[in-house]
Amino acid sequence: MNKMKKFAAIGLAAMMTLGCLTGCSSEQKLDGTQTIATVGDEKISMGTLKSMLRFQQATTYDYYQSMSKMYASQGYSIDVSNMFDRDVSSDESESSDSKDKDKDAEKTGLNVKTSGESLVENVATALTSYAVLEQKASDYGVTLTDSDKEAIKKAAKSFVKDSDKKSLSNNGITQNDVEKLLTYYTYYIKVYDVYSEKADVTVTDDETKSMTVSYVKFAVSDDKKSDVKKSAEDFLKKCQDDADYLKDMENKAKDVDGASFNSGSMAVNNTEENAYVFTSDQMKKIIETENGAVYGKVVTDSDGNYYVVRMDNNNDKDAAASYSETLKSSKISDAFQKDLKSWKKDVNVTYKSDLLKKIKVTDNVVYTGTKESDSDSTTNTSTSTSTSDSSTDSSVDSSTSIETTTETGK
Repeated sequence: MNKMKKFAAIGLAAMMTLGCLTGCSSEQKLDGTQTIATVGDEKISMGTLKSMLRFQQATTYDYYQSMSKMYASQGYSIDVSNMFDRDVSSDESESSDSKDKDKDAEKTGLNVKTSGESLVENVATALTSYAVLEQKASDYGVTLTDSDKEAIKKAAKSFVKDSDKKSLSNNGITQNDVEKLLTYYTYYIKVYDVYSEKADVTVTDDETKSMTVSYVKFAVSDDKKSDVKKSAEDFLKKCQDDADYLKDMENKAKDVDGASFNSGSMAVNNTEENAYVFTSDQMKKIIETENGAVYGKVVTDSDGNYYVVRMDNNNDKDAAASYSETLKSSKISDAFQKDLKSWKKDVNVTYKSDLLKKIKVTDNVVYTGTKESDSDSTTNTSTSTSTSDSSTDSSVDSSTSIETTTETGK
């Protein structure tokens, strides 16, 4: 989902769980009162952008650190040392030249070469989207209640009070900046909720037709591909010849080297790339199999692995109903993003590229958030402030403590 680069989904709903900021003397210092973008008459400050940017930076860092630890516990390793200095100039998903990227991103004037620069651009374009939505709020009968405003002010005040003053100064972040950021997000949630209720989208039975299957995967290695294929074909033959063997395929797979059992529901006409292990064309053939029977051919995925598939339910109504809700939400989101793009064209959105280019997100200065329960591994104090879950409420309250630190010299 390029859209608003997922910021609505992963960012501001948890923004105030970033309890405090701690920086260092070598950290870049910029004037937070400078205007980095305008949306009509609305001016977006450097401090507001930095508030969002540093949280996203910490979120990204923590995610990869968590993944690294998880893989390490399983005997694997991933390189997390080059998160923000990584060259993305040829990466279509992050480059300014991507054909699929929102056109407003190209107006930033940034020549994105690193993932850190990409993050700066994504935050800037997300903020202008939020500003547009604030301006559209009255069209949807949306206003902020006194309770909303009080909660926003309380959360922002707590955040600033418990943060390292030098870090706030270096980033140009004030309480007003944080309040503005949370105000933007609260408007976004409220406008989107009303938009979703009014959205005229349809989902057909054909789109949601689903099946539930069990399957055994035969993983291929370069030097034993023919052997693996024969193993899959032998397994299929046993399933065809022995009903009890087929019924017990989960346990039978344990006796075969390189074989693993799995099961799941799949929407047959879902053409989204990599949605399932099988393509839509493959699923349209598999679904013709009778319930309780094995599909008559060994199926191959794009990586060359082999599968033996048993049909458990070729007309799974529950799975179809679940996917229907998912598809409806996706269609509403697509419609919203299309309208948002149109709304942004109706106002004059400009970016101060000279200032955006001065903002640095590198691996040399790392922001990290650590839960209070892990405070023995950090050196800073924390605060208890957060926004509530964006899917259920648009207010802001105090609930979660997270610490942040800054590391330098990498």
